[in-house]
Amino acid sequence: MIRTILCALLVAAIVLPGCSKKPDELSESEEIKNLWTPADKKINEVLTQAQHVKESGQPGEAVKLYQVALQTYNTTAAGQYSFNWGLWAQMCIGEAFEADKKFDKAIEAYRIIADRFVGGGQDDSWAIEAHKKIVTCFRAMKKEKQARAELQKIIEADQRVIQTSPSDPSVAWAALEIGWCYGQMKDWKKAVDAYEKAKQNYPQGSWAGQADLGIADCYDKQGDRKKSREILNRIVEQYPRDWAEQAKRRLAEMDGKPAAAGAAKPAGAKANTAPPLPGGARKR
Repeated sequence: MIRTILCALLVAAIVLPGCSKKPDELSESEEIKNLWTPADKKINEVLTQAQHVKESGQPGEAVKLYQVALQTYNTTAAGQYSFNWGLWAQMCIGEAFEADKKFDKAIEAYRIIADRFVGGGQDDSWAIEAHKKIVTCFRAMKKEKQARAELQKIIEADQRVIQTSPSDPSVAWAALEIGWCYGQMKDWKKAVDAYEKAKQNYPQGSWAGQADLGIADCYDKQGDRKKSREILNRIVEQYPRDWAEQAKRRLAEMDGKPAAAGAAKPAGAKANTAPPLPGGARKR
């Protein structure tokens, strides 16, 4: 029973899938680490080493280490009281290939994750992240048709997540991501409709403010800067603690003024990355 509770607490602490953090920087509690098997410790060590190798400019060598970690995970009982080392290593393999500009191999690695989950459960967030990375690879290869098809898969995965508990605000990020995907496809009407639907279905907290940021961006991209300004000014007034800084930054950019030092980047500014969510990245 205690171990079950600890596992639940760990799942609540783990951040969005991907390799932006080294294993030793993840928010593992000491209680969880005490439950690690020798295999868990070995995988953690290898993944950390691989990350250092990748950051030193040797993505090819990093792939080999990530594969060692993945093989160790697949042949041991590692991960029983930790996050899924296998998914983490597989995602890192894709990122290392991508860093080495071997986009076909990166897509193959990401596809293993992207096509694995179809049930709308918590692991769908890994699949969605993998699909987004595949979009990045296709666009790097100048294959826009394939990138758009992948964005459609993200929309379908988000819809599955929403269907699991449509009235639960914890899935609001999926509704917002649908709007972001249509924006990536430059289908502005569908993007605005998706954001408006997210506002209607999840009025709690500051989700509506984030949706308004997406709507303002859509109008700006279409050239309707007046409408975009109206929405951004409303965000400044209604959401001073959540999205006001991003709205102010966009207004300053429209005026040709430099944004205030330390101001947050606009939602969705990073290519193929969904807007940041209230309280940090979505959980697994």
